[in-house]
Amino acid sequence: MTKKEVVENVVINKNRKRSKDAFGGNSFQAKRSKDENSATVLTPSNHEPTKTNHGTKDVILKKKKKHRPGDDSKKIEDKHHLPESKLTNSENDLPKKKKKRPWRAHVRREAKKARLAEERAEREANGEVLPEPTQPSTDGNLTAKKKKNKKKKKKNKIPSTMPEAAIKKEVGSEKPKINSVSEKLEASRFRYLNEQLYTSTGADAEKLFAEDPEAFEAYHRGYRIQVLKWPTNPLDIIIRDSETLPTGSIIADLGCGEAKLAEKLESKYTIHSYDLAALNHRVVACNIAKLPLENETVDLAVFCLSLMGSNLSDYIREAHRILKKGGKLKIAEVTSRFRNLKNFILALEKMGFQLKRKKELESYFTLLTLEKIGKITEKRPKGLILDPCLYKKR
Repeated sequence: MTKKEVVENVVINKNRKRSKDAFGGNSFQAKRSKDENSATVLTPSNHEPTKTNHGTKDVILKKKKKHRPGDDSKKIEDKHHLPESKLTNSENDLPKKKKKRPWRAHVRREAKKARLAEERAEREANGEVLPEPTQPSTDGNLTAKKKKNKKKKKKNKIPSTMPEAAIKKEVGSEKPKINSVSEKLEASRFRYLNEQLYTSTGADAEKLFAEDPEAFEAYHRGYRIQVLKWPTNPLDIIIRDSETLPTGSIIADLGCGEAKLAEKLESKYTIHSYDLAALNHRVVACNIAKLPLENETVDLAVFCLSLMGSNLSDYIREAHRILKKGGKLKIAEVTSRFRNLKNFILALEKMGFQLKRKKELESYFTLLTLEKIGKITEKRPKGLILDPCLYKKR
């Protein structure tokens, strides 16, 4: 074998190996072209040949991409150099989405009706007495009605802690509506009086109600409506706690309103009820900064939502004066009024009191129980601040 033939065999073997790598083994065969104007090339046996500039039948071969470790994807092949049998439509390879069939539910319902009708006919044929079938609703807006009923139930749902009077009032009405002009005027008058009490001193408030006695009654009519909306009434908690006192104890209800505390406990204790005006025979009208009581004669002093004036320190000093040493002071207020509860308690300690218990009532009110332990070291401490409850201007 000549040197030239050896070189040609080597070239042919290399080309055969490349053909197998590129076209997948035996599907293509390497052929040698003996055309003088072209070099040795490979052509696939099953593929239609294409003409080149030299007039020869050849196909350009591409090397197969090396498989990278961890790559589980399918081998990518050149479609232009594959036989027609291997060419696939990419659209057919994609997963098909399930078609929605809204008629299925309707067909199933009709089939169920037919089955139930057959069963009923069989039972009637056997002599059984069956109740008359209920007629289905022909209203097309049945689902819409159900949704409305659910919304109504949610709106009419009332917390278990709400008083019975509030439950009777709220059931059957989605929102309390003020229809008459007189009711609107009554509500606006309550808001005005409430702001006056929060932003004035006790002496100014006493003068206001002395000049217009009917204003105090109008204020408490609005107050009763507000109480019905509360999740819980702090006065009920104070009454329950007060029942643990020894029989014959003396209680001072400061800012008593309608004197509900005396109404509940007067058979067991001596109760002094004070407010700016007297709504009934149990109440003594006076400014609670100047009480008609002797020093250290009271076992329990109560401020239930009554620290409304701008002179809070005067009220606390007067409570300190009338309380016995070791006597208790209870303060119930709206939680949002405390600008800084910690500083408020520190201010009370400077006025001779010590905190015994702090209780949150439905995250709406805060009830503090304090004990008188000594003398007042600071008459007007800085932290003794309660923000007024002001209404938005309409």
